[in-house]
Amino acid sequence: MFNKLYQNFLSNNESGGHYENSNHLARVDISKLENILIENSNDLMLHTQKLIAEILTLPHPENLFFFNDPFAFWDLFKNIFSNQDKISVLLTEADQNCFFSSSEFDLTVISTMPFDQFEQRLINKIKSQKFDIVFISQVFSNSGMAINDLEAINQAAIESEALIVLNAKRSFYSMPTKLATMADSLLYFYHSDEMNIGFVSSPKCYTSFFTSTSTKECLFRFNSALNIFKQESISVEMIHQHIQQLQFLFRQQLITLDHPFLCEKNIISFDYNHHGHQLTFALPSPHHAKLLHAELKSHHITTEIFENRLSFHFDLFQEEFINLEKMGRKND
Repeated sequence: MFNKLYQNFLSNNESGGHYENSNHLARVDISKLENILIENSNDLMLHTQKLIAEILTLPHPENLFFFNDPFAFWDLFKNIFSNQDKISVLLTEADQNCFFSSSEFDLTVISTMPFDQFEQRLINKIKSQKFDIVFISQVFSNSGMAINDLEAINQAAIESEALIVLNAKRSFYSMPTKLATMADSLLYFYHSDEMNIGFVSSPKCYTSFFTSTSTKECLFRFNSALNIFKQESISVEMIHQHIQQLQFLFRQQLITLDHPFLCEKNIISFDYNHHGHQLTFALPSPHHAKLLHAELKSHHITTEIFENRLSFHFDLFQEEFINLEKMGRKND
């Protein structure tokens, strides 16, 4: 159904088995785009802003800003909070690597686990302590778990006068997202390493701190990928439904695989109906994760590991079944 959008990538990667982290837009073949090329840089940016605003139901496309360097994004916080020695940030263990070792930030970390209580614990923490920034991922990189009640979290941040930043690295054009009622309070942040481009949707009160710095080449590539999905009438809802079906078939396949670690009881999940586009297995140790990652790679199946966790990321170009026949039951 979607393979025709990825013919260049598939012809250069005939072995298949690509289940490492990716973005549905990054590998699209833009060479067959049936559209008039936008030559004017300003028109290109305006058109891209409009496309994204439609996807996220943003009422103010002009509040979208584009950049290439993700590190420059963090410098903006220093400008927003320039009158402070330290910027207090509430974030999860999955997002700690976003802030690395910057001395400007005073980090408070909250665990995503147990996830069935996470959103309420997060809201309680926001209300109980003063933070400048609440930084959360819409889909967490170390598990694939997804935020459900974003509006409740956003409201808690508003009442506590904190700026909420939503990291959409693993959710933009993957998880259906409507931001119309939150556009004036929530800062939406996305960056694709593969496409070397990102964007910020800023609340109006912070727009003076942002400016678009992306190169025309990267913006054109991004615009073209979005245009192809629009021309093919492929919505985020369609994409998400398709990925959910692939994940369901994968979980069914695990039953016959009969593997001690690649089994459904090891998948980190709270609600498969509201889950990111990766399935993550919790393994006994980082050593187990590295060994399984290497074994899968020897069978031309590429995955992602994070400490003791191994993730399969599902994309639109993938087949309905993964060839795991050689991965049958092993000794523990």
